[in-house]
Amino acid sequence: MSEKILHTNSHFPWFIRALPDGRRAISAGLDFTLRLWDLETGEELRAFRGHTSVVWSVTLLPDGLRVLSSSADGTWRLWNISNGLEIRRFESHSGFDLSVHALWDGRRALSSGASRAFLMWDLRTGNELCRFEGHSQNVTSIASLYDQRHVLSGSKDRTLRLWKLDTGKEIHRFEGHRDEVTSVAVLPDDRALSGSKDLTVRLWSLETGKELHRFEGHTDDITSVALFSDGRRAISGSKDRTLRLWNLVSGTEIQTFVGHSKEVRSISVLPKENGVLSVSGDDTLRKWDIDITRETTGESLTYTTVRIALLGDSGVGKTGLGWRIAHGGFRDQPSSHGQQFFWLINELSLLRDDGTQCEAILWDMAGQSDYRLVHALFLDQVDLGLLLFDPANRERPLSGVEYWIRNLRSATNRYNASQPSSVITQQSASPMLLVAARVDRGTPSLSDSDIGEFCDRNGISHYIATSASEDIGIGTLLENIRASIPWERLTPTTTTRTFKRVKDHLLTLKNSLDQHSILLHPTELRRQLKKSDQNWDFTDVEMMAAVGHLANHGYVIKLRLANGNDAVLLAPDLLANLASSIVLEARRHERGLGSLDETLLLRGSYSLPELANVDKDEGAALLDATVALFLRSNLCFREAVADRTMLVFPSLINQKGPPSLSSMLVEDVSYHVIGAVENAYPALVVQLGYTNLFRRNHHWQNQAQYEFGPGELCTFRQTGEQEGEVEFVLSYSASTDEDTRNLFQGAFERFLRQRKVQIVRYPAITCRGAHRQKRANIRDAIDKGRSTFFCDECGEKISTPRGVTMGQPIGSNNGVLNQAEILAGRRTDYEVAVAWMKAFLRDERRTSGRPLCFLSYSWGDAEHERWVERLAEHLENADVSVLFDRWHNTPGTSIARFIERISTSDFVCAVGTPDYRLKDQLGDDDPVVQAELRLIKTKLRSRDEIRDTIIPILRRGNQKESFPSLFLDSVFIDFRIENEFFLRLFDLVLAVHRVPFENEMVRKHRVALSASQ
Repeated sequence: MSEKILHTNSHFPWFIRALPDGRRAISAGLDFTLRLWDLETGEELRAFRGHTSVVWSVTLLPDGLRVLSSSADGTWRLWNISNGLEIRRFESHSGFDLSVHALWDGRRALSSGASRAFLMWDLRTGNELCRFEGHSQNVTSIASLYDQRHVLSGSKDRTLRLWKLDTGKEIHRFEGHRDEVTSVAVLPDDRALSGSKDLTVRLWSLETGKELHRFEGHTDDITSVALFSDGRRAISGSKDRTLRLWNLVSGTEIQTFVGHSKEVRSISVLPKENGVLSVSGDDTLRKWDIDITRETTGESLTYTTVRIALLGDSGVGKTGLGWRIAHGGFRDQPSSHGQQFFWLINELSLLRDDGTQCEAILWDMAGQSDYRLVHALFLDQVDLGLLLFDPANRERPLSGVEYWIRNLRSATNRYNASQPSSVITQQSASPMLLVAARVDRGTPSLSDSDIGEFCDRNGISHYIATSASEDIGIGTLLENIRASIPWERLTPTTTTRTFKRVKDHLLTLKNSLDQHSILLHPTELRRQLKKSDQNWDFTDVEMMAAVGHLANHGYVIKLRLANGNDAVLLAPDLLANLASSIVLEARRHERGLGSLDETLLLRGSYSLPELANVDKDEGAALLDATVALFLRSNLCFREAVADRTMLVFPSLINQKGPPSLSSMLVEDVSYHVIGAVENAYPALVVQLGYTNLFRRNHHWQNQAQYEFGPGELCTFRQTGEQEGEVEFVLSYSASTDEDTRNLFQGAFERFLRQRKVQIVRYPAITCRGAHRQKRANIRDAIDKGRSTFFCDECGEKISTPRGVTMGQPIGSNNGVLNQAEILAGRRTDYEVAVAWMKAFLRDERRTSGRPLCFLSYSWGDAEHERWVERLAEHLENADVSVLFDRWHNTPGTSIARFIERISTSDFVCAVGTPDYRLKDQLGDDDPVVQAELRLIKTKLRSRDEIRDTIIPILRRGNQKESFPSLFLDSVFIDFRIENEFFLRLFDLVLAVHRVPFENEMVRKHRVALSASQ
């Protein structure tokens, strides 16, 4: 390997692209310029100046004479390479394009930026030609296929998607990455490469959607990937400061390139394909020569892991059977409500002909219906389902089996083509075996023909009768498991020797697990590994990267503690068990509200069996991780009740709506939903409440109500629940206008489409006699294919409409709905950040109670008053006691008492608007106004530590026109940009709780809130 360094000094390069002649390259930089380089001499040949902000990306046009650049200044610019002159300038319709890609005809280009859609443009006119919509977060990278008819995109939503270029229609969705996809590249033979922040590079078949190979080795985010046209090699660059060269045929790592002192930002393969260019945060451009005869480093190995799950109702003997499979003996096991055990099944291990080491792990997942809320979170990691049932059950022998079949069909599967969420087929399901357990305990209630018919109907390959205690059918079951796993089709993963050694050590620890030490800290893990081999040289980042990959395969869980340190949870089943116990505790709420006191939960005040024998600090870490899991999955939301903050689980609420409710509402469209439906209802309740469109004002058992404007009520309810399928019905108050209904329906459908389900939409129908038709009649006519049906009220003959299998949601307000969906995602990130903050305050042993914050603002503007009340609600949910006139200075209360409370406030948040400054200038006669202004001015004139208790919040206007003069030298929090609301809200919460902004976890959460789309 040889290396040439081109010093770029003040250029701060961000992106690099080699020219077709192989002798020159163009870089884009943070200094607003493009630069042309001579790769032989390192000389800068030319600078392209004109952009007024960072240049993120460049793309060469097919003629090799022109280059197109995209910038944060909101423009693209077309340049003449030979003289550096700007040919044409285009205004970006999205305003901020991170990536631009010229198509083969030289007349069109694709762009992606701060948006979940990417666009195709006419380079002659600047007009938009096509919009590609479907990603749920920002599109980060795009590449066109060699067939000139399709385009591939990668996104922060962790997916790749294949689109038809002329129509913008989504063809395939590729799922598997566990973090943001940062870069994609394509080969002429319909294969593609992707890099991700999950530290993996993945090779895909674009024809089948199958993941062909996975490469591990990088220890930080992968920033860029590139392919060699011979189809044999690929290269990746990373924030870990290295480039890695991969052999796509053998699946091995060929070479690691070390030299950059900071992150690698972009790479480009030279046309002759014996060299690679890279640019880095160390402000250098480097050219690396590649030894094309070299095949492997010899430091990598290839493995794959299949995940098998024992599934079925409670009490059918799953855990006993699992123990028999794993250990070859019998041990009576108690019924559990969690994911009780994890076993490595050595008898199923094998070595494939291509050198891939194959392993099988077995999970036991509980079957009680209350806990399916939790277990559904883990089903997308299952490769083979063992569906257990009690054959002696006379009433419902196959109870629960249908549920697991539905969910397995909906779960992502590693070796089947990915489908859009609206297309779930039997063929795309994980393989399943039907297993009768405990056949020694009674006479079967089903005949062989009944079971055979059930298996045929549900695509189940084999049926096996077993008894764990008597060792009946266990050998046959193992043979069928082995035969059901498509070992040759499992995606192989290339990884480092460090990974193998770390895995072996952690498995040894798991087998001798002491329940008093379930968390392993990195320093202790390193000490143990070094003790095993003093000559073993590895870094902490390599070790923790290996732990992260083990976590992806279910061996362990990698936790981030409240203090910012990492820890390894050796018993991943414990987290699922704990989550299930928390669900059970919420179910026990004395008023049937399905909720828990968050503060008491984080303090460990609830009696949870999983924490009984666990160290207090370790138990606190598990509680933090579980609460974050619930919030991130939208299974619960926070609600302030007096001075308590409750975690409310919508699916656990037992209170029914008032009898008068149905008479107030008019039913509208309904949806029949099949698949992983257990978490659909709570997620919909939470996400709709997280938008800025509707205010959730009531929730009951299986029903939630939202308010758009005064008197405009929008409701949805879940009904007709069966195993693996539900029905949702939207209803509205009579005063809700059509635009509001369309908006609510559009938002509902957008969030519903995020689930792994099939969706059929049934319209509401009113006959000419104004009689609203029953949903059951409409659905029956549609499902049975009848062309007409009759009104029950007047007998009118009605033409049967079509049920619509949902692809895209309805609605013409796409811009509004896009922003609402983005805002809901940011709210989720914010709630997770607040959960961390509460854990941080607990660990800091802060016992002074909730700080009291008075909200000072101008009133008289209804929209502004609603905004301030929304702010007050958020602060209450973040453990801040809020003194707010609309809550505490209502008619009949003591004004003197309210004024006294103002003077005792720990903080004052002054919401700045032009009207707020006017209130100060006019010197209002209202005694409350006088009291608050007097308090604020006194504190602002005091010493700095008291002055800091006044927090200016700029809502409208600018600092000079919205605050009294005493504020002008104060640092304010800027709430003027709605898209930044939750970032600024987090800043405000941190300030009130006096959490230092320099804390590492604060920085991480602020970055997440800044980047989330």
